[in-house]
Amino acid sequence: MSDFFQRHPRFFDTGETNPDPNRLIGRYGAIIEHRRDIFAAARVLDLGSHDGRWSLAALDAGAAHVTGVEARASLIEKAEASFSHYGVEAGRYVFQENDANAYLREAEADSVDVVLCLGFFYHTAHHMELIAQFARLGARHIVIDTAVTQDDRPIILMNTEETADSRRSIDYMGTGRAAVPVGRPSPAALVMMLDGAGYETAFYPWPEYAGDWAALPDYHKGDRMTAIAARRG
Repeated sequence: MSDFFQRHPRFFDTGETNPDPNRLIGRYGAIIEHRRDIFAAARVLDLGSHDGRWSLAALDAGAAHVTGVEARASLIEKAEASFSHYGVEAGRYVFQENDANAYLREAEADSVDVVLCLGFFYHTAHHMELIAQFARLGARHIVIDTAVTQDDRPIILMNTEETADSRRSIDYMGTGRAAVPVGRPSPAALVMMLDGAGYETAFYPWPEYAGDWAALPDYHKGDRMTAIAARRG
């Protein structure tokens, strides 16, 4: 297992989600180490880039450039501070404060090789639109780490989230309301949507994980999964 987080310990403190080292290390194995090859010389889009942890991990794995898109200014500031602290060349990254859908609609076609959509896909109701935009941008690979609803049918379980909680959705519809609709897909729905956009999907084998499960109960129970989709052809 890579020592990425041991070499970049600031990320244990800068995140606004679960900072447990065992959780971050386990997720690193699924998100980066499992398919490290896809990052070689890649242009990476990190959607919902949070404090920049996975953007830096992608560069560390060999990516040529990463664009991080994050809606919350406080997290952009933390990401830029960490990149400066670790001496990352300015030309290899950019962070943008923006809504994910707004950014994608304006982004240039065929400008991305790998999309990281981590901890974001279940905080929106625009699932198919996101995947269609990933395809339009030319992504060869899409990594989606998401909470799922355990159902054999291809469904999306709708709910609402309060936008005041930085761990939840933003007011992506601009209504000014305190809560917005979000959807948690089933694995079958995720596969169906990716298939419709021209991707073959494989899931990281979390049941075979040999590390410490204490900080990863959602993955252990199958309530969260990591999908790696490859574009056909």
